[in-house]
Amino acid sequence: HQFAAMGKSLSTRGADIEESIRIIDALLAGDTVSSDRFAITDAAIAPLPNEAVEWWMGGTAPAALERAARVSGIFYAGPSGIKTATATAQNFVAACERVGRNPVKMIMRQDVVVAPTDAQAEALAAPIVDAGYRGLDREDLAVGSPETVAELFATFGDAGYVEIAARQLPIKQESALESIALLGAVKGMLAG
Repeated sequence: HQFAAMGKSLSTRGADIEESIRIIDALLAGDTVSSDRFAITDAAIAPLPNEAVEWWMGGTAPAALERAARVSGIFYAGPSGIKTATATAQNFVAACERVGRNPVKMIMRQDVVVAPTDAQAEALAAPIVDAGYRGLDREDLAVGSPETVAELFATFGDAGYVEIAARQLPIKQESALESIALLGAVKGMLAG
């Protein structure tokens, strides 16, 4: 198991994450940091960043949503269809209300294939989806023409997501490069 291999327990991962964030935030602020949990004594770093670091935190379990709300107010959603994404966004907003803060922002990750036409995009994605790509269902992916993908991304905006982090499906390089270029058209449609 991955946690045991690192000398950690799955049961303490939430507390470990929060302590890690505390340490990193303090280091990035120029503080000297100690932590009993991680056997760190008087650590400091240099140079320091010029800008603040955002903590994009994900997960759908209530504890993960509460942690994201409490620690950063920024939620990073994994790929899903609009129905699940909307419910998750509502749950995150509710978690923020429970901890007494407004959400800072919500980001939706979408695995994508964009092609000149819907049929071309579907043909590129079908073998990957049929092979069980990351355990995701077809409706969890953004596959289509620039217009189709822009319409889908707009629905995520309606649900409260303000950014889309796109990950290209593993298609042939020439098609992947075209897909990435067509995401520029999608961005233009959403901005207009």
